[in-house]
Amino acid sequence: MAIGMYPIPPPDAKTIEAIFDERNEDGTQTVLEPKVMAIFELLDYIVNEPPPKLEHKVFTDKFKDFVDICLQKNPEERADLKTLLNHPWICKAEGEEVDIAGWVCKTMDLPPSTPKRNTSPNQ
Repeated sequence: MAIGMYPIPPPDAKTIEAIFDERNEDGTQTVLEPKVMAIFELLDYIVNEPPPKLEHKVFTDKFKDFVDICLQKNPEERADLKTLLNHPWICKAEGEEVDIAGWVCKTMDLPPSTPKRNTSPNQ
């Protein structure tokens, strides 16, 4: 989600730069196509290669660390919920006002949406 495309196989440096550059020199937007892999090729990659990493300067070190501890293949090495909730990136984010629904709508080119609470009389 952070890079806007499936991370396996990892995009090369040129693709990563294109993701975060708003416009090309000629003013056009780069259209990115992820590499298509056959299902067994994808499974082989997931099992035998290291997990994806965020390597662009746009991401903070805290966010990169958070993603890294979430993507550990060995469940015993992967962070548990308590560790994740106490991670410095989450603690910092808790103090910020963020419109996740608005961001998702913008990212997916959807019309803005305001979540509504269930107002049924049975509550």
